Amino acid sequence: THSATSSEPLRFGDCFSGAGGLSLGLKAAGLQQHFAVENNRDCQRTFMLSHPPSTKLYREGVETFLAKIRAGADGYPRRGDIDLLAGGSPCQPYSLANRFSHHKADGRTELVWKFLDILEHLQPTFWLLENVPPFLTGHRHHIATKSVPSPLPRVIQRLLDMGYQARVVVACSAHYGVH
Repeated sequence: THSATSSEPLRFGDCFSGAGGLSLGLKAAGLQQHFAVENNRDCQRTFMLSHPPSTKLYREGVETFLAKIRAGADGYPRRGDIDLLAGGSPCQPYSLANRFSHHKADGRTELVWKFLDILEHLQPTFWLLENVPPFLTGHRHHIATKSVPSPLPRVIQRLLDMGYQARVVVACSAHYGVH
């Protein structure tokens, strides 16, 4: 893993990379991308338009990616390959913009646990998990028949159990030049 005195840039992997915005921000901050994981074909196409062809994009879901890294599949990252695992697990179950489907069970709420399984397997020094503000507390929209409970307390406990530190920050991207 990375030493605080190293002159080499931190290497990162991006799970749920979507169109690649988080990856672009991390690269703009001086980090070096090792891989991205995304299963949506439209997002994959957009990602490849804004990243060099040398960027390794695993075109699959995190469940498949996890199974392959656990199996030690050729061409997949191994422990020590990255210093930071970043990701934004699907926000739709928590987003207030998704006001019409809150009454339905949404399996995407479980994908944050796959991110943590990948983190536990690869054991980078650092991690970054981003999501929408209601991820912090869960919410009940005025037309929802069910609230989506926040996984945050259990996520933090799992991180602590793995030996990581956790800090929760609510940031407005516009304050950082994202418009």
